[in-house]
Amino acid sequence: MNNIKSTVIFLLIMCSCIAAQSDSLPKFTLDNIIVTADKVSSNLLLSTGAVSTISGEEIKAFTLYELSKSLALVPGINSYSVNGMGGGTTTTLRGFYGGGEADYILLMLDGRTLNRFESGIVDWNIMPLSALESVEFVKGGISSLYGDAAIGGVVNLRTKNSNINSTTVRTVFGSYKYFNGQISSNGKLNSGNYNIYFYRNQYEGFRGHSKQVAHSLGGIIPLFKNHEFNLSASLLNNWKNEDKPGVLTGEQTEADRNISSPFFGSDNRTSRINSGDIKIEYTPNSFLELNAAIGGEYNRVNDITTFLLSPFFADTKNREYQYTRYFGSMLSNYKLNSFLGSELLLGAEISTGKITNTYYNFLSGDINAYEIARPQRGTLDENGEGRRTSAAAFIQFNMSPINNLKISLGGRYDQINDSYSSLTTGAEKSFSSKKNAMSPKAGFNYRFANNVNYIASIYASLSGSFKAPTMDQLFDQRSYPAPFEPYKILLSNNLLQPQKSLNIEAGMYQGFVVGKHLRFEVSTSAYQIKMKDEIDFDIMQFKYVNIGKSTHIGLEAGVKIFYSDFISSFFNYSYQEAKAANGSYEGKKLKGIPAQSINGGVAYNVVKNFTASMMMKHTAGIFIDDENLIQLPSFTTFDASLRYSFYQFNFSLSSENIFDKKFNANGYIDPSGTPGFIYYYPAAGRRINFSVEVNI
Repeated sequence: MNNIKSTVIFLLIMCSCIAAQSDSLPKFTLDNIIVTADKVSSNLLLSTGAVSTISGEEIKAFTLYELSKSLALVPGINSYSVNGMGGGTTTTLRGFYGGGEADYILLMLDGRTLNRFESGIVDWNIMPLSALESVEFVKGGISSLYGDAAIGGVVNLRTKNSNINSTTVRTVFGSYKYFNGQISSNGKLNSGNYNIYFYRNQYEGFRGHSKQVAHSLGGIIPLFKNHEFNLSASLLNNWKNEDKPGVLTGEQTEADRNISSPFFGSDNRTSRINSGDIKIEYTPNSFLELNAAIGGEYNRVNDITTFLLSPFFADTKNREYQYTRYFGSMLSNYKLNSFLGSELLLGAEISTGKITNTYYNFLSGDINAYEIARPQRGTLDENGEGRRTSAAAFIQFNMSPINNLKISLGGRYDQINDSYSSLTTGAEKSFSSKKNAMSPKAGFNYRFANNVNYIASIYASLSGSFKAPTMDQLFDQRSYPAPFEPYKILLSNNLLQPQKSLNIEAGMYQGFVVGKHLRFEVSTSAYQIKMKDEIDFDIMQFKYVNIGKSTHIGLEAGVKIFYSDFISSFFNYSYQEAKAANGSYEGKKLKGIPAQSINGGVAYNVVKNFTASMMMKHTAGIFIDDENLIQLPSFTTFDASLRYSFYQFNFSLSSENIFDKKFNANGYIDPSGTPGFIYYYPAAGRRINFSVEVNI
């Protein structure tokens, strides 16, 4: 009841009109030009799917320091941190939840994929927000353009691209020895645009054994540019060392949610990623655009992870692996304006990668063994190498047979070849897997209003999407002790098939002005997704399996309210219902997925150069078991900030979870089936941050 009262009070505050002297009314952001929806520049209002953007102005208004925190600004996306402080951020979107083992979202940086090669997991804090112009979200299956894993959506980070030289230096200090440092510089160089950034993020963490240190260094450098040819290079280096505090039982959480169980006392992950690419853009005339890119990535990881086999017994192993991946792409855009105002996109992509993988025994036993041991790497357990090669071709045809109507037809064919060979002496074995998928899409958008005071369009689409099993899900040789021959088991399953979906979606975009200064922007979407061969972890078989079929239905709605230059606010609501459609749990909701989420915020320029803001996040309806017997209590948190601008300086004081709400963001039941044992990921309490920013 208190959560409901708080939500109502917050909405009344957010929707209240505060009279103030105003400047000119800004244009609709629904008219923004986006890239991600069609792989080429297009108008957001004419998209045939659910598209959202986060601008640099919105990030600044709500005093956000990390990309993972900005996800609350977009309807439909929910996230939580496994360590409560932003590390190991896990997302759910349209009923898809990877549980920290995989992701159903593609994260891209200026069109280049950032998901990890072996698992597809996303690092949501790999980039400094100060280097970004905007963040583009395309929700729903979009495999027709992006292929594998684009089944929940695609997120593209667009770096700043300005002709005016500028540099931003930002430092943030906060609770739990939090430090966030960002330096970004962009502007004109060699007739092109450059963007260079450095980012460091570290904290001790609100729980024991949750320290993290990470930095990123990268940028885009123009090599050559004239009126029809543009050649540029981009680089990204990321290094991270993070302790992993693991889960807590319900009893431990009640006693002290700040601790880490002794079982996880050695868990740690160190990784280093080096990636880069060369991009070519060629525009010989106004009817043709050609783009090509070629690049590579190298990642080296040392990972120590504990798996709780029961509340009283755990197994820890040390994994060392490294992978190299090379990729290339080509895209041509033919603008056939004389034929139904159409354009034709043709593209191809190719990728090949190799991973070498080694597991060492580390520690195994009960709580006493973990409390007294001084563990170190033991004997070799498994050793092997794997390869993944993929190739794809796609086509999309957009046309406007009448004014304000856009029809889009397209499809993509993907082929993925996987192989893995175990190199462990006496246990030599090899696996291979060849998979292909066709992902069609048809959609339309009709803009039925287009004037100064009111713009609006409706859209609908029908598409097919797929997600191939990851290399880890197929071939990971991480073993677990078992009391029967061969005395160890694997979670991976080389017989896994791609998950495939049929997606139906419809929605509306609207923007309207009330009076001289009040502006509203509304986006709504409804969807139904029919999934087959969805991959999940089966406790009975103790491995990943294709569970059969599931149905995902949902509603997403977002409202932005602007009062001149003095008030900026948003309100997002999402309902998602993902249910098993066959098997013993038919009709039951899939675990780990919130049924409802409400996010809102308001930023108000109190006086000149002084801004106050508040954000609210409410989550409800998360089941953590397949039988739907255990549901997490709903939770609501509030964040607030004060920001003062003085010449080139910005000072801000902010607080996350200002009412110090105690809650668990997610959890799961004991995999051994021990009655009464549930594991939780406790969320952090109140945090205070202070930042200083200088713009040069």
